[in-house]
Amino acid sequence: MTNASIRPRANRRRRIAIVSSIAAALGLIFPIATSSYYAWRSAREAQELRLELVASKVAERARIALVQANAALEGLAASDDTPCSAEHIALMRRFTLNTLSVEEIGYMDGSQVRCTTWADSYFDEPARGADFVLNGDVQAFVGMHSHIPGSAPMLGLRKNHYLVLVNAERFTDITVPAGVQLAFLRSGSPVLSHTRDMPEDMLTQVAGGKTPIDEDGHLLRKVDFDGWSAVAIGPSESRSEIGLQLELLLPVGLLSAAIALVLVVKLSRRRLSPLAELRLALRRKEFLMHYQPIVNLTNGRLHGVEALIRWQRPDGDTVRPDLFIPLAEEHGVISDITAVVFKMVAADLRDVLRAHPQLHVSINLSAQDITDPNALKTLRAQLEAAGIKPAQVWLEVTERGCVAVGVAADSTLAQARAAGYQVAIDDFGTGYCGLQYLQKLPLDTIKIDRSFVQTVATDSVTSVVLPHIIQMSHSLQLSIVAEGVETQAQADYLQQSGVQYAQGWLFSKALPLHELKQYVERDAAMK
Repeated sequence: MTNASIRPRANRRRRIAIVSSIAAALGLIFPIATSSYYAWRSAREAQELRLELVASKVAERARIALVQANAALEGLAASDDTPCSAEHIALMRRFTLNTLSVEEIGYMDGSQVRCTTWADSYFDEPARGADFVLNGDVQAFVGMHSHIPGSAPMLGLRKNHYLVLVNAERFTDITVPAGVQLAFLRSGSPVLSHTRDMPEDMLTQVAGGKTPIDEDGHLLRKVDFDGWSAVAIGPSESRSEIGLQLELLLPVGLLSAAIALVLVVKLSRRRLSPLAELRLALRRKEFLMHYQPIVNLTNGRLHGVEALIRWQRPDGDTVRPDLFIPLAEEHGVISDITAVVFKMVAADLRDVLRAHPQLHVSINLSAQDITDPNALKTLRAQLEAAGIKPAQVWLEVTERGCVAVGVAADSTLAQARAAGYQVAIDDFGTGYCGLQYLQKLPLDTIKIDRSFVQTVATDSVTSVVLPHIIQMSHSLQLSIVAEGVETQAQADYLQQSGVQYAQGWLFSKALPLHELKQYVERDAAMK
């Protein structure tokens, strides 16, 4: 064999060796790089989902509060009482107490405040121009203060002679994931409300319309409505979450490029919008039920339970209903979730309710459920199959839901009561329906929102609202359930005030089914 024939073979082997080395390197590097990238991307999109849902909740709270404030202005404008007379001040107080978002109402003559909800003396308000105008004729003033000493800066809304003060801090006073900051503002105006520990530089960026994304390691999600903006800012991604993703992907990626490609496909499926994730969770049946006991305040015995849905994601994280329910309502998926709740409640509680006919289960209905003619039919079919009596089921609807659907609420709730269900209005006091509207609804029970229960034995201005709600419920001959009871002092006050039932951590947290059955057995043994 000549040197000429050996040289091409050597070159060919060299080329094969080089190509093989490159292919081997790519086969090793590509799965690792791909796995690392998708781990980062998945963690980032999970954070984007959390921020978008939190910002949506702030926007919804603010929208409702502004609607309430505008309704108060319209209602006061229709009054023919003599300004600042005893009857006039009493009217302003009623609007203040019946409207959760309003802290104080004042009657003004030019720049002079003639009287307010809490004061009947004359004093001058420093002259200033409106920061912006809403609805064409409502002047808005940022940074105003109530005439109650120590009050926080508020948003003032003035129309003609009336000025209402709205506590904007409530817009961002919600539970958020660690490291997440919230802000609420009007375009071109100062920030109205923000979380207390929000850094000054971040606050300045948001007020200036900047978006602190990536450059300082943060993500921003903003929800706009009618010129307002709700902003949620958080770390762009969690290192611990990225590490968890890498622990799952990296070992598999090292095996071969083919396996890595399969994993990429699976990870791509996880790159979904929040709505797509929710719909996928419905198909995968990722939901489960917890049940919070409702007790009789007179004897401490179990009276019933409230069914609460939970979203248990495959990675073990639990998504709270106050985050995914608004998303489901916005995109018309709520009826599918309600059907899941009906089915799971009937399957879970059939033995418990049949063995203890004195107990009931409360099920929450959304505004869309109230207008859905199939909702009651679906519920009836599930209950009949499980042998559960309609009298053992309470249907809970919110004030906001009833007002949103109007006449449909009256009709559906009347049908529900005719079928034997009890009807309760949930989170009472947080919406904007007054006594006159409440009298029209076919109700059996009022559930007082936990925010009012928390004011028991405090100096909070809103602590005067709770007795008013209880008195109103008694006048309508409705039973009362107090939510969020956490101390014995709260329970004692509620019982002495004539509240029959309560739920909250003082008695029990929301329980999974097996723990609920143990609770029921312990309660039954008390006979």
